Amino acid sequence: QETLLSAPFLYVTEIGDRLLDDGRVELSHYEIATRLGLAYADSIPDETLLQAAADGRLKDPEELAIHARRLLETYPDRVPARFVGEWLHLDSTLQKDLPEFDTDLAESMREEWERLLARAVRSDASLGESLINPQMIPVNPRLAEFYGVEGFEPGADGWNWLAMPDHLTGLFSRPYALASWAGVRDSSPVERGVI
Repeated sequence: QETLLSAPFLYVTEIGDRLLDDGRVELSHYEIATRLGLAYADSIPDETLLQAAADGRLKDPEELAIHARRLLETYPDRVPARFVGEWLHLDSTLQKDLPEFDTDLAESMREEWERLLARAVRSDASLGESLINPQMIPVNPRLAEFYGVEGFEPGADGWNWLAMPDHLTGLFSRPYALASWAGVRDSSPVERGVI
């Protein structure tokens, strides 16, 4: 039990290579690799990062940028959804006691949110514009039924991007966010108003 409650088991421990003149500690290459893996892939460092750490290349800003871009391209959906979900206190296990709210709908809402965020991060457009007023939103057959979209044709992966009316677009009007911030019997206007 002590092991499971110990700080080194629960937290990432960074000892560093050396103490700098200003009192800060310079991270080792392996500690930098761990930070990159956790920040951009939500996981431990992959083999490429570990090799770069072993070669002593991770203190070069250009090398860091290369690995950050590579990880974002390899795991585009992980970090934005997790970061924004934690920031906005979204419920990752939506369970509402309503007859029309089933597991498939909850999972579709969550994936719609993740796809919208991933596309906004990869877009050349302003991130704010991509999130606040996206021109298109991802829809699968279950969401098409939920939104009342007739004649929906999914793509090869079961999803398609559709233009929606202005009042249905935007990050904060996505059903995943609204369902996370509302109870079954209480609409939680104060909690929604914080956003």
